[in-house]
Amino acid sequence: MQAVTLSRLVLDRMPEIHELLTETEKEAQILIYGEVSALKEEEIYYIVAETIAKKRMCQYYH
Repeated sequence: MQAVTLSRLVLDRMPEIHELLTETEKEAQILIYGEVSALKEEEIYYIVAETIAKKRMCQYYH
């Protein structure tokens, strides 16, 4: 298991969407079991979508 930022995950596997993320989303810590390179494209989309949803939901509580 390893912790990576969403920014690193996106830059490694989907750099074309990196500029669409906010700074808060880019800095989000993600736990990955295994290697980032082993993730399927669908899994990366799911991780990105869930992280964005959670970060946007948390903004209302600050």
